Amino acid sequence: MFLRDKKPFTGESERYFLHKRHPILSGTFAACLTVDLNTFGCVVVNDWGTAIFPAHLYNGLRHLKGSISPWPLIEELIVTHKEDRVFIGRRPQNLEDCYIQILLVAGYSAHNFVPHRRRQTVKWSRNNVRRLENPSSIGQILHENFTPHRSMAFMIQDIEKVLIERARNIDRINSSTKTPQSRKWHATKRLTPLQLLQALRECMAAELPNLEYDYLNLHEQTFKLLQILASELHADFLKEFEDTYYNSERQWPAICKLALESGWMTENQDKQLVPRIKTSAWTKIGRIVGGFIKT
Repeated sequence: MFLRDKKPFTGESERYFLHKRHPILSGTFAACLTVDLNTFGCVVVNDWGTAIFPAHLYNGLRHLKGSISPWPLIEELIVTHKEDRVFIGRRPQNLEDCYIQILLVAGYSAHNFVPHRRRQTVKWSRNNVRRLENPSSIGQILHENFTPHRSMAFMIQDIEKVLIERARNIDRINSSTKTPQSRKWHATKRLTPLQLLQALRECMAAELPNLEYDYLNLHEQTFKLLQILASELHADFLKEFEDTYYNSERQWPAICKLALESGWMTENQDKQLVPRIKTSAWTKIGRIVGGFIKT
């Protein structure tokens, strides 16, 4: 084959030849790759615990005097998944709430924190460890349809389901100030065709950042931080938590729980609410995490 100027194809001109001349195919391939990487990344941080647990530790350190600098990737995670998913309800504002929340996230039952509770044994939740859910409804539909032996045909019911879910979220967020769209949803639980198109336009703008969130970069950063904490705090944690501390890669996310426990014990030690402990790693943790964020 020859080009119009009768010159043969070179290696450089043949690169991405098909995708350059078929934009729909190229766009479909890019969308498929984006969705698959997004889904895979979410699975990785859930399996390793490198998203929720570091987010709780970061949040606990942010509320101390001389707090650490903002961590953009964690802040973006909280915005993407919303506070009520990364945390339990609102973002905790003090160290005691941070410690209780990370225990609940780790699988502890809320019954453990009932006042005047008789049983002293730890009770576990049926839901086990808290996990992130894929925040992109459109991403879930694309992932299901991009799998092998699927037609990649989007059913109108799927699209309507996504848009109505977004209308429900808008209604929940703006419950104090009802918009025409949310009033329609509140009254009929359905949207008119015009409102569906309007919701689709708003939905696409909101869904794209969710699809583009870099979970694998988050995993790389938080795993590196946990590795540093495990190395620097090994001796301190052995002194404070000799019966419950296990230094292995799969246990590294538990360092976040131990760190917040150390901070809680340090805070209550100052108030003479707990016995004086041998040493406290809490101030050292703040320096390590703060220095890591700045690099």
